Amino acid sequence: MSSTPPTPGAGVPAHGVPAPRVSVVIPVRNGAPTIAAQLTALAGQDVDEPFEVVVADNGSTDATVDVVRRFEASMPVRVVPAPEPGINAARNAGVRAARGQLLLFCDADDVVRPDWVARMATRLGDHDAVSGGLAPVPAEAFGSAPTATNRLRRHRPDQGRPRRPLRPPALEFLPRAVGANCAVRRDAWEAVGGFDPSYRDGGGDDDEFFWRVQLAGYSLTVDPEPTVVYRLPETRRQALVKGYRKARSSARLYAEFRPHGARFHPRRAIARWAGLLYRSYQLLRGPDARTDWLVRAAHAAGRLAGALRQRIVYF
Repeated sequence: MSSTPPTPGAGVPAHGVPAPRVSVVIPVRNGAPTIAAQLTALAGQDVDEPFEVVVADNGSTDATVDVVRRFEASMPVRVVPAPEPGINAARNAGVRAARGQLLLFCDADDVVRPDWVARMATRLGDHDAVSGGLAPVPAEAFGSAPTATNRLRRHRPDQGRPRRPLRPPALEFLPRAVGANCAVRRDAWEAVGGFDPSYRDGGGDDDEFFWRVQLAGYSLTVDPEPTVVYRLPETRRQALVKGYRKARSSARLYAEFRPHGARFHPRRAIARWAGLLYRSYQLLRGPDARTDWLVRAAHAAGRLAGALRQRIVYF
C-alpha cells in the first residue's frame, strides 16, 4: 500500500494567485489523439467557481504536452512531469502539484459532462469521496467533445453493456469507485498515503485506493448518473488485455483485503465458469458475439493468473 507523504504547501497561493478550491487531475501517457476533447469539455464547464486542471504526464513520447500547452491561454491548465511509471504514480504527482482541497479525477481519453465539476464539488460538500457513472461509447463513434456530450443526453442505462443481466460479483467488499470519474477530499487522500503506485498496469488501481479510504473511516458516495462519456477499447486485443489485467488485479485485491472482510463466493465463480463454457458457441457467431465471449474468457484467465501469483484460491 502507498506511503505517499502529505503535499507540502497544498492550497496556498502560487505567484500571488489565490489557490482554487477545486483541482482536476488528469493522468496521461501518449494522449495526444484524445486529450484535446477532454480539455475542451473542461474549458466549457458550467460552474460558478474557478478551478484548475493539472495534467500529470507519465512519460509521453508523442505530442501530448504540446497539445495541452495550446490550451494554457484559454483555461487554467498546466502540465507536470510524472516520471514514475503507472497511472497511480501519475495521479499522485498530479495531486502533489495541485493546489485545491477538492481533488477530481478523469481520464485523458474520455469527455466529462458540462456540469461535471460543479456536480462533483457539490457531492464532496457532503462526502469525503465520490464515484460517478459512465456512458460507454465505442471509440470509432466517439467524435469531438460536443458530439460525445450529446451522447450523454441520449444515453440509456443499458447502453454499451452486456444485454444479459450481470451475475453478482464473485468478489464482494466495500462500494467501488471508478477511476475515470471520481473525486476525493485532500485530507482523505493524505490520510491514506495517496494512491498505491504499485498498481500500475491497469485494474484495481481505483478500487484499492477507495477501499483504503473507506477503511480509514471516510465516506464514499456513488452517483450512478452517467456524467462522463467513457471511451471503450478500440480493438479486440485492447479489450482482451484490459479485461485480463483487471481480473488479474482482482485476485490481488482479494488477497490484500481479505483480512479486512473481502469475501470470495466460490458458487458465483463456478456459475461464471459454467456460463462461459456453455456460451462457447458464440465463437461461431458474428464478430461482436465472439469478442464478448473472448473478453469473458480473458477475465477468467486473468483471475486464474492472479490466483497463482497471489497463491490463493480464487477463480
